[in-house]
Amino acid sequence: MDYGREQQRLINNNILMRAAFDVLGESSGKGNATAFDALKKATGVRRINGYAAGALGTAAATGHAEALEMLLGFNRWGILKATAVSALEKPAAKNQERAVNFLIRVLADPADQPFWMMARRGLTAAANSGNANAKAALEEIASGKPVTVPPDSAAANQSRAVAAPAAVNTAGAKSQLATASPSTPPSSPAAVLQPSKPNPPRQVLPAQLHLEVKASTKKREVAASGNLAGYVQSRSLNIVVRNAAPYVMSGVTVRWGVVKTQLRGGPRATAYGAEQLLDFQPLETKTITTPFVEAAGRRWINTILEGEKLDGHGAQLLVAGKVVAEEFSPPSVKPAFENLKPLPVDR
Repeated sequence: MDYGREQQRLINNNILMRAAFDVLGESSGKGNATAFDALKKATGVRRINGYAAGALGTAAATGHAEALEMLLGFNRWGILKATAVSALEKPAAKNQERAVNFLIRVLADPADQPFWMMARRGLTAAANSGNANAKAALEEIASGKPVTVPPDSAAANQSRAVAAPAAVNTAGAKSQLATASPSTPPSSPAAVLQPSKPNPPRQVLPAQLHLEVKASTKKREVAASGNLAGYVQSRSLNIVVRNAAPYVMSGVTVRWGVVKTQLRGGPRATAYGAEQLLDFQPLETKTITTPFVEAAGRRWINTILEGEKLDGHGAQLLVAGKVVAEEFSPPSVKPAFENLKPLPVDR
């Protein structure tokens, strides 16, 4: 499938896949062994791995122990950590201690900051259900204090370990999978099966993010006196970001700004704007409408005499601090974004 040209087909397939895996997750939660076996096999197929993880979260939320273990041991199943965090929101919302503790550990680790938004969602649901640890973690992160990680039984983690697939064919051919009983002691080789040919690292899957920026600009005259008049320009941006990938993209920073030029004194051009952190499900589109940024000054007939004027605008998408998409109008305003200023206080 051509992901760039067959977007509608991709969207339709996404809807169908979600529906199918929702059924598998619900059936697994009700004890259907065939449905759960299908989920385990699906984790070994790269392009549907994310759907399978979401369904495991659904099953885990009902108390399915193996499904929870697979998400907690996401690395052995080739599941992207962002996908595991997202899936664990469901059992955490049901106050399952080990899922809650996992999300607290994510919130406590600065290296996991791209996943904090998802972790907060799961912990907020748990706190609303009366989970004291979740509530404490949220209060600590809000106050800037180090997050206290509650103890988690390592023995419990090992005794419940689920064996990962022995081999994975990511090209779509039939996978030959070997599994072991979840009760197998950790000292047994069968309990720590690893893929004989490990999948490529899932954390470095390429970003497939599309960016579109449209500006809405207004201008009004104020305090006119003969040929001398004051003016106010204002501009808002409509930023559309689409995840064209068939997998979750977490921790996407949208950085936007409107550039103003000072006509007398000060730096020639300054970008005023903000940053926002977003998470995307496969094929999801999100829209940001920014506040208006204003520039005011005075002009003589058609010549601007003093004050400031709007010179352009732009937006960038960053993943792990790296720019993956950007759009500037005109392109010459890009250098102003090197020192993005917070939005001016309303007049």
